[in-house]
Amino acid sequence: MKLSLDCEFTQLNQNIKLISLALVSEARDVFYVELTDAYKIEDCSDFVIQHVLPQLDQLRYGRSLVDAKAALRVFLGGLDGQLDVCSDAPEWD
Repeated sequence: MKLSLDCEFTQLNQNIKLISLALVSEARDVFYVELTDAYKIEDCSDFVIQHVLPQLDQLRYGRSLVDAKAALRVFLGGLDGQLDVCSDAPEWD
């Protein structure tokens, strides 16, 4: 089964930190999480501050890194067969 992956990061350089992660399966199963404790505003580029952060809904999707990892394991464990992750930016995602 193919999974489409998209991530948002604080910036695209060696100091990159994950902000959010989305996976959508061919069967339309969806996993989405926004991290609440993996970055600080000061880590973010101006672009991210202006265009990415305002789109977040951390009350609805926010989780700690530990909780996000556990939820991702549950999501992936519920999918059948071999999983192939696809991304439009594999060098980052």
